[in-house]
Amino acid sequence: MTPQSISLPLLALFEDHISADYRDLSEWSCVYVQHILHSNRACVEFLARRGIVQGEINIFGKGYSTSHESADALRADGYKLWEPDELYSYDAPFDDQIIGAVADTLELLSMRRRKLLLIDEGGIGIRALASSGAEFDVLSAVELTSRGAQYYPLISDTVPIVDVARSDLKKVEEAPHIARSMVAHVLGGGRRRAKIPHDAKFGLIGAGAIGQYLVSYLAEQGIPVAWHDHRIPGSTFPSSQALIDNCDVILSSTGEGIGLAGKVSEIRGAKIFGNCGSSDVEFQLHVLKRYTLDTAGCCFHVEIPARPWAGEVRFTSPTADLTFLNGGFPVNFDGTPDPISPRYIQLTRAGLMAGAVQASCSSRPGVHALRADWQRFLVAEFQHLSQFS
Repeated sequence: MTPQSISLPLLALFEDHISADYRDLSEWSCVYVQHILHSNRACVEFLARRGIVQGEINIFGKGYSTSHESADALRADGYKLWEPDELYSYDAPFDDQIIGAVADTLELLSMRRRKLLLIDEGGIGIRALASSGAEFDVLSAVELTSRGAQYYPLISDTVPIVDVARSDLKKVEEAPHIARSMVAHVLGGGRRRAKIPHDAKFGLIGAGAIGQYLVSYLAEQGIPVAWHDHRIPGSTFPSSQALIDNCDVILSSTGEGIGLAGKVSEIRGAKIFGNCGSSDVEFQLHVLKRYTLDTAGCCFHVEIPARPWAGEVRFTSPTADLTFLNGGFPVNFDGTPDPISPRYIQLTRAGLMAGAVQASCSSRPGVHALRADWQRFLVAEFQHLSQFS
């Protein structure tokens, strides 16, 4: 299927639903920080139909999740697209290079005195804006992930932010589909590449919206999962260290990281780690690499140095042998055009564009919930479409 043929019926229905409330965005520029997949094409085309000139839509990919076929097609059609350097070497946080590039673009855009719509994922755009000297007469933002939501205080005193991240649309309706994708990739690619024993004990750190479904879906496969979350009562183990000690396969979905480098000296034996978050923050392997350099007897091996997320990273010490699926990056990105079927990801895309439209109409600084009536519309239409697909 070519990028041009991706169909997101839910987004089309939403566009029809709001047609009477059309707002021309021809005076706006857009900074669009997202995973570059085929389904994202429908979103940037939606923005163009709202009036944003293609050359004013600045797209920032994340490398580890990018479909290069999708990226090439967007560039060919006149969109500005930036990708991180693929020679990542775990010497610094991966997000930092993306934040730097976004900040540079924001500063250039601010010189032109255009209105700006910031569409963000993981708080990268928010952090870039906060760290730059960019100022805009009119600026609105929308954030897609709960990890990004923790950075709202950096700009919320001066910028209206539409909070798609913590909406029921995301936490209740979208989360099951993301979790199912994670499970499929761990049990599929993970078992093949890392040779996960079929009697391996699974553990999960972080039992939030995604984590709860991970436990449920693994149970459907006959795999019981121990879990720990310091924010939620009822954990199987009292600490993440205890969970790691007692499990063979450790999945993490905290959105804030587990401080692995501070625990690694206590780990014994072989362990496999899978990142079920949305960035490399879960294991922060750049910190573990520094630990390796400073600690005798430790080794940090990257299977595919130019593109570490395409293989595995292995850490060894005199007492431990740790394997990180996808180089410590999220397990459900495998280079395919859409690792989650458009049938399901259309809910994410439509919700994000609803947030973008709401943000462009917002002038009051602060964090604003995604409109409840639009959420109800999207959920109802999504459920209706699901009956016939």
